[in-house]
Amino acid sequence: MTCKVCGSNQLDLLYAGKDRLHGMPGDFGLYTCANCGVVAVRPQLSNEQIEKYYPEDYISYPGPIIQETSKIKQLDRQYGMAKRRKKIEKYTGKKGGTILDIGCATGVFLKEMKDHGWDAYGIEPSTYAAEVAVHQQGLNIINGYLDQASFKENFFDVITLWDVFEHLPDPVATLEIIKHILKPGGDLVITMPNTDSWERKIFKQYWAGWDVPRHYHIFSENAIERLLNDHGMHIDRLISFTGMLGAVRISLDFWLQEQTFSEGTKRLTRKVYYSPIFRLLLYPYAISSNLFSKSTSMTIFATNNLFAAK
Repeated sequence: MTCKVCGSNQLDLLYAGKDRLHGMPGDFGLYTCANCGVVAVRPQLSNEQIEKYYPEDYISYPGPIIQETSKIKQLDRQYGMAKRRKKIEKYTGKKGGTILDIGCATGVFLKEMKDHGWDAYGIEPSTYAAEVAVHQQGLNIINGYLDQASFKENFFDVITLWDVFEHLPDPVATLEIIKHILKPGGDLVITMPNTDSWERKIFKQYWAGWDVPRHYHIFSENAIERLLNDHGMHIDRLISFTGMLGAVRISLDFWLQEQTFSEGTKRLTRKVYYSPIFRLLLYPYAISSNLFSKSTSMTIFATNNLFAAK
């Protein structure tokens, strides 16, 4: 076994793993690279093999916001997308331009960007999700993988990967393509699980950030900084602001699955941590973990300012 990030063959078993999200068959292991610290799942499935682990009810394939029957949920989702857009505009200093969202799912984020004047493009390997993005959101989407696209050199002002980088079978190869199609001075925005997070330490093998076998590579703050620097990217800012409550609840779901409680006790326990009261009680923790950038997800804003694309 070799680390696909740094090439080391010193991989140490951290946890045995399985698909806790959908309960699909398969035995896997989470291995830590002794050289760069990246945690990788093995065996790593091929693109064809992994497809069955992304069913249509996968958590990242929500329908268009306008289709929400609950007005509160509609407003909550709209607020989340607007928050992403505003963070990009704030930390990149760009109010418009060409943007590519890699792994855009059903295009909810891209719809927000397009509605505010951005020239939006997306890539999505799931045929189901891509069709929703094209036919229900009216977006310009390529159904496939980045290496199958043929974007022009220095084409994009901003490239985003929201909870996608950890799904890449070969992060190094993907960054090589990104640096070719991203303008010098362009911005790369990545949201991914953070192995330095407090929740990783709290939930251990049940942490939502592992998401075996879909998450191929999970990074620490130092590991992603090293990789980006090696590819001519300078990290301008690292923050936490997305998905904290959802990640905690998923981690609790994974933990609860393996407890010996009665089914009635499990239902009651789950009802408690999905309640508005739990959300309120978790609020001080959410503020603290976001303040110190130690919640499950970290978002990196990096600038392509150290090279001209080849």
